[in-house]
Amino acid sequence: MVKKMDEKYWERYARHLPLEDWGKEGQEKIAKSKVVIMGVGGLGTVIATQLAAIGVGTIRIVDRDTVSLTNLARQYLYREEEEGHAKVEVAEKRLLEINPRIKVEAISKNITRSTIPEIIEGMDVIVDGLDSFKTRMIVNEEAYGQGIPYVFAGAVGWTANATTFTFEEGTPCLECLFEGVDDEELPKCESAGVHPSILGIIASVEVAETVRLLQGQETRLKNNLLFVDLKELRFDKLQIAPRKDCEVCHGGKGESGYLMKSGNEEVRKMSINEEEYNITELCGRATFVVSAKESPDWNFGKVIEKLRKKYKKISAFGTAAVTVFYSEEPKIEVSIVKGGTVTIKGLEEREEALKVFKKVISKHIARNKKK
Repeated sequence: MVKKMDEKYWERYARHLPLEDWGKEGQEKIAKSKVVIMGVGGLGTVIATQLAAIGVGTIRIVDRDTVSLTNLARQYLYREEEEGHAKVEVAEKRLLEINPRIKVEAISKNITRSTIPEIIEGMDVIVDGLDSFKTRMIVNEEAYGQGIPYVFAGAVGWTANATTFTFEEGTPCLECLFEGVDDEELPKCESAGVHPSILGIIASVEVAETVRLLQGQETRLKNNLLFVDLKELRFDKLQIAPRKDCEVCHGGKGESGYLMKSGNEEVRKMSINEEEYNITELCGRATFVVSAKESPDWNFGKVIEKLRKKYKKISAFGTAAVTVFYSEEPKIEVSIVKGGTVTIKGLEEREEALKVFKKVISKHIARNKKK
């Protein structure tokens, strides 16, 4: 909920009020709404910027990543001097600069089956800014279980697609459309590239669908999948329907869930200091992400101090993340987010990434408990 609806508030949104199906009542609904954005990268930064400017009362942003130079050509919330900082930390600050009347909740957590229930709980709409179908399937299953509409989109190269899952009777879910999709077989931004404008277009479609949901209107993409080809400047809609053998929305939520049953699962568990962690390889980026099942019980300020003493070259550090150069040859960079996610860049092999992780955790983090 926004802090105060005074004369200045209504002046700010004066161009919204004449819109058909918007008006004062529609703006009030937006101000009372809560939206969670999954990922604040190429799609998520556009979505977050627009929803903040529109005046959504509470925006929850979720991302485990840190800012890198490769982000800056299309992720406009970030600056060069913020390289290495937690994306959610930077995005929260910038969104509040755009609209200080709203509330922004920043969550620097990995999206897993154990974290997703709390991440989306109490939200009115979930908006997709992700780049992994494995993660999307986790979101889809929990969104269906909690009955929260899920606005989906994806983009690569010059093309994009989008749809809205309301989970009403007779409508499909993400599993109905993309059962068994393997991220390994899909084109990646690293190899295929991505046109910044296609991100702006499809993210704006997501925002339009989100606003319709918040205002209680019928969405345009329920039971429809939108395809956009920017190179040919074509917009096409394909009608979609639920799959009767879908394990999520027709067979009920499986006990193990999509990821645990998928033959393409790339996440393995390990035990370090009696805590469970997941390790995931980000394809094509020589990067591994290691995340704690639960947020670590540590004094992050002391973690930063200890890392600064051990590693002389620190590329960035803030209140929510620290990035250090682990070694020069090979060049290995380690970013640690307060919520417990460790990103290791510069290694091709999982075993080598685990060795680096164990050294950082056991020697420089595990002993820094809160006092």
